[in-house]
Amino acid sequence: MNIVVRLPKSPEGKRELQKKLAQAHIEMIKGYIQKLPWEPDKKVTLYNMVKEEIKKRAESEAKSIDNKV
Repeated sequence: MNIVVRLPKSPEGKRELQKKLAQAHIEMIKGYIQKLPWEPDKKVTLYNMVKEEIKKRAESEAKSIDNKV
């Protein structure tokens, strides 16, 4: 199967694509966690830990990019 992907060229289009991809990843993570055979409070704890780790990595990556510019 061949798939053709047309990526946006404008900065606004790229930001919109990033937002949509991030939302898709969030939904995927939520779905995975919801399927775990755990108590709800443990699922919430795991979700919050994952969310904080993603935020920390994003901030670190942003700092790294700022230092290169």
